[in-house]
Amino acid sequence: MENVKWLLKVLPKTLLVRILFAFLAFFSAELGMLVVPLIYANILDKVEVSKFFPMIQFVLWGSLILLFVVIKSFSSFRNSLQKFSLHKILAENTAKYVAKSDLSEISKNGSQYYIDAILNKTSDVSSIMDIESMSGIVNLFRLVVLTILFFWIDWIIGFTSVGVVISSIFIYKYGNDYYLRNNKDFAEKKRKYLSDVEDTLAGKEEVENLKTFEYEKKRNEEITEKLRKTHVKFLAKDFIHFFIELDYIRISFELFVFLFAFFRAFEGYYPIGIAIVLVSYSTMFTTPIAYLNSILTNLRNSITSLDIIFDLSKLKEERFISVREKKIKKIEFRGVNYSVENREILKNLNFKLNEGEKLAVVGPSGKGKSTVISLLLKDRKCENGEILVNGVNIEKVSNEWLYSKIGILTQNSCLFPISVMENIRMANPSISEENAISILKMVKLWPFKIDLVIEGNGENLSGGEKSRLLLARTIASNKDFFILDEPLNGVDISTKKEIVESLKAVLKPKTVIVVSHDMELVDALTTKKIFI
Repeated sequence: MENVKWLLKVLPKTLLVRILFAFLAFFSAELGMLVVPLIYANILDKVEVSKFFPMIQFVLWGSLILLFVVIKSFSSFRNSLQKFSLHKILAENTAKYVAKSDLSEISKNGSQYYIDAILNKTSDVSSIMDIESMSGIVNLFRLVVLTILFFWIDWIIGFTSVGVVISSIFIYKYGNDYYLRNNKDFAEKKRKYLSDVEDTLAGKEEVENLKTFEYEKKRNEEITEKLRKTHVKFLAKDFIHFFIELDYIRISFELFVFLFAFFRAFEGYYPIGIAIVLVSYSTMFTTPIAYLNSILTNLRNSITSLDIIFDLSKLKEERFISVREKKIKKIEFRGVNYSVENREILKNLNFKLNEGEKLAVVGPSGKGKSTVISLLLKDRKCENGEILVNGVNIEKVSNEWLYSKIGILTQNSCLFPISVMENIRMANPSISEENAISILKMVKLWPFKIDLVIEGNGENLSGGEKSRLLLARTIASNKDFFILDEPLNGVDISTKKEIVESLKAVLKPKTVIVVSHDMELVDALTTKKIFI
């Protein structure tokens, strides 16, 4: 119940009121559609007594049906727009909860869990208030109303309808338990089979050496066939439980209502028109029975998704200390250690970088140069020691403040599938075309089509062109602090020398960290070095 209260608190009151009105209009029209057959029965009774066909009453009856159909369609249309707004609000709020949360909390479940929560679970939750998606609720409403009408017209049929619902629920429960139990056994057998196949692949040299390929193939086919038969067997029984038994109940109920209603009409208990209405109601009643499982499943999925979103709203929020300076004036690594799966990457790393200094992080590939950048950008967390930004522990510095001060070019930097000019403006929306061209000239990427649309992650560019465009975008950001990780990777030697000369002038007033194994580049752009 707490999660429902949270949902009602998060959503705008005006949106909730609009959704409520849409539901009231839809269900009022649905109720009207269920009562309309009684009006039809009344008209038939009048025809039977007076032997006169009242055309005006039939026209009014038809108009009433048309009115209810229009109300239902319009309510459903308005509600679909409301669902879109609802999904947008939930997705934005969930994304904010995740963005403000402690990275250690997020790492427990993995990023895919949170992506699924933001994109899919919020959609499931919004379906709770969507008429079209929650057809199960509509069918449930129809079941309740028809049961009440059965009791009002004929209590015997009313009690029979309740028995049909209870019997259907028990069939679903038994069938669902059977499916879960057997599916678990099948999944375990399949897991063992796949594990066995993995062992066979791991020993492929022995299989080839001992000439046992045909034996392994035959054994594989036998196990596969056995698994297939097991799966087909329990799915067939599951079909019997869920459909054949339910169909038996459905047909039996409809047949009972048909015979009993006309018998009661023949006995004079009620007019023939009421008997026809009861037969019509019996078919309307059994239709939702066939979808009872999907009704319960949809409700369960929506509630489960709501629980997940509600739990995310309670994630521990990171508490950041306000950094008063407008720029990064000092970076300091103090005794920083970092390892992956017991493999030591960084050990007792210490260095200081003051404003305006140029630092090179050098060393062989795979020794942890890029790890230093990942730690500084808070993509990873050091195990021991601390990293200070302007004297504040980096864990207490918000990502928003940190990223707003740094121009970043890493080996993971990518180009977007938009034009060259738009890619540059991603870093600086206010940059003029003239300044952008000036930067492109500086990185020796001119003449170049600035309206060229990038395919994929630069698939229609050479490696050197991609590196230079990424460098141009970083320079265009005009930050006071630059991180350049292998900035001229893939650029030929002669072009690289020309770019470095221009780059030195641009970087002169900046604080810079250069990561590279290219010592010529390092010597040209930096004044101090740390070796990893």
